[in-house]
Amino acid sequence: MAQTAQGYSFSKFAGLDFYAEVNAATLDLAQIGKPRNLVDLSCGNGGSSPQILERLDDAKHSVIYAIDHSASALRDARENIGDRTDAAVKYVQGEVQNLSDLLSEKVDSIVYFNAIHYVPDKAALLKMIREAIKPGGTFVFNSSFFKGAHPPETDLFARK
Repeated sequence: MAQTAQGYSFSKFAGLDFYAEVNAATLDLAQIGKPRNLVDLSCGNGGSSPQILERLDDAKHSVIYAIDHSASALRDARENIGDRTDAAVKYVQGEVQNLSDLLSEKVDSIVYFNAIHYVPDKAALLKMIREAIKPGGTFVFNSSFFKGAHPPETDLFARK
């Protein structure tokens, strides 16, 4: 298990084909396509952001807010996403429980992958998410942290 100065790294888990496939299927449910402003909530190392960008019909007119509490995860996300000229990606460091303070505008869609289990007050977070999305917008989330969903060498990360 990779360990950084600030704790366990999510990179090994996020690099699994299973993880990418589950997130891709969830994004397909969200029917992301038209230009929009989206939030990749708890973006981690940015593994989902390229999948989001691939699904946008006109990424040049879209903004992705990549939000995570970890500065090191956001650094990894910047490296993984790279210099994109086809879309604006804004990196925001902050806790998901403070979502209403992190966004200055309502968005069209919020995706939230594999992190809802960390939030103690899920009802309060879901209310903030609902308030952050424009009428007719979408919210999708998933969690692949269940028994048998991750390789044994990532157990320490899953437990943390």
